Amino acid sequence: MKLPIRFLFAGVLGLLLAGGMAGCSKQGGSGQKVDLQQSLAALKSEDKNARGDAAIAIAGLGEKGAEAVPALIEVLKDPEPEVRRLAAYALMSIGKPAASALPAVKELLKDPSRDVVQQAVITVRALDPNAAGLKMDAVTQ
Repeated sequence: MKLPIRFLFAGVLGLLLAGGMAGCSKQGGSGQKVDLQQSLAALKSEDKNARGDAAIAIAGLGEKGAEAVPALIEVLKDPEPEVRRLAAYALMSIGKPAASALPAVKELLKDPSRDVVQQAVITVRALDPNAAGLKMDAVTQ
């Protein structure tokens, strides 16, 4: 059976992207090893970009970033919406070890930023198996 070249190209591209993403989860987006203590310190930076980058780096650690959960809970109150969103994303990426953050993440369901609320819905679904039916529309009305 012959497949059109575009399907073969799409398949190869998908495999390359999946491989690249798998590498990011082990070391962080830049290919550098993530220093958790350095990232925890950066979460307290006055620079919003440093705080956001730290949350992304911690997210790349997955469950190995569990030590950061208390600090990320604090970052959920950050004045910058993008930093709050990235903190919720990091908690989602940590997974089950971040279950203690669930009440704080649920508070984000009332956030004025739609992007933050959207990430909060995704994070609540990931951390709470009973919230699988939670929908964005249900929290924004």
